[in-house]
Amino acid sequence: MESQINPHFLYNTLETINWRAKALRDEQISSMVESLGTLLRATLSNKKPLVTLDYETKLARSYMTIQKIRFEDRLVFSIDCREELGQALILPLTIQPLLENAIRYGMEEMMETCEIGIYAFKEGDLLIAEVSNQGSSFEEGLLEKLQDGTRNAHGFGIGLVNIHQRIQMLFGEDYGLSFKNQDDKAIAVITIPYRTEEKDYA
Repeated sequence: MESQINPHFLYNTLETINWRAKALRDEQISSMVESLGTLLRATLSNKKPLVTLDYETKLARSYMTIQKIRFEDRLVFSIDCREELGQALILPLTIQPLLENAIRYGMEEMMETCEIGIYAFKEGDLLIAEVSNQGSSFEEGLLEKLQDGTRNAHGFGIGLVNIHQRIQMLFGEDYGLSFKNQDDKAIAVITIPYRTEEKDYA
């Protein structure tokens, strides 16, 4: 019962704040509240094992809308994803945590403008989604160190390991999360099979 009341209360509260913001013609607050509502609905309501790439990038845009208001002109965000890939299936809430990681290590540790981007493409039978941020780098063998405990997997580290493990549990050991450094950018890479119809991977 608690899990039913709390989301309902949150949505109604956000709608009220949004209505007040629009009445006051404060577009920034309205945009932030709408984006937060989208994120909350996704995290509290979605029970599907797979969602479309369109759905996942919509969540990414909502998250980055909030961050753009926070960091203003210091943050440059882009999504490069062909329209025909929009119906490709991906695990929910895999891209947003990578953006959160990019914000932490890209934006919060530098004062200059930071470019953060999503690049999704099809390569043979694979769907590859990259999240890049400028001005930082991944240490060599990061995922392996997080998994074997040689690097403390607290906070964001746990989230990275979880993404990798969720992908492998659903699709197999040939797929997962990896990291690379290229052209002054740290790039997290999601590699999964390219599918456009949900199947029972379990």
